[in-house]
Amino acid sequence: MKSKTRIKMMFLALVAGVIAFAGAAKAQILYQGKVTLPVATRWGQVQLPAGAYTFSIRPTQTNIPLIIIADAHGKSVGMTQPVTTDATPQVNGQDCLVLQRDAKGSFVSQVRLGSAMVVLGYAPKGRSKEAEEARIIWIAPTGRPTQPISRS
Repeated sequence: MKSKTRIKMMFLALVAGVIAFAGAAKAQILYQGKVTLPVATRWGQVQLPAGAYTFSIRPTQTNIPLIIIADAHGKSVGMTQPVTTDATPQVNGQDCLVLQRDAKGSFVSQVRLGSAMVVLGYAPKGRSKEAEEARIIWIAPTGRPTQPISRS
């Protein structure tokens, strides 16, 4: 009888540990969103075909957020980090990607997260500084920021 009680207690402790770990992992997501790219686009070093994507922003020990990008089926397709992170109240609550195009194609130049009052900037390597006018792609947030993204 004691062995059954001991096994039950070990099982309950294991379940409690899994639940605590899942809660801690979820708390580590700073932002989640969905976006549909109308054209093939480079986001940092990740080349993405046109289509629907989800992404999450997670903290790192270096305070440079990590963006994990997944396709419409939830399969991870890449990770990227911004070159700059600026806390700014001037983004007016709107969340969007800023796409620009140059001779090499379309690329994400900024992720503007008005809901978190932060702008994540990208400077793709090998891109000319003379890119065409920006195109705004709206982001549908799928969760609220859990903590500040920028520590500026």
